Amino acid sequence: MAYFLLTGRHVFEGRTIIEICGHHLHTAPTSPSERLGRPLPAALEAWVLACLEKDPARRPASASEAAARL
Repeated sequence: MAYFLLTGRHVFEGRTIIEICGHHLHTAPTSPSERLGRPLPAALEAWVLACLEKDPARRPASASEAAARL
């Protein structure tokens, strides 16, 4: 949700649901700054990308932890 609110676009796009699901499983997200073509605060961008980590151990463990990091 944060990625969409910052960029106005979904994290992954594709022609089919299968293609989008494949991106969710295997593709690293484009940074919000790169997608926007202008910089965002580094800490905010790091937080968004941490929430999108593929490895659960690298994501905030709970909504409370995500809120505390924010």
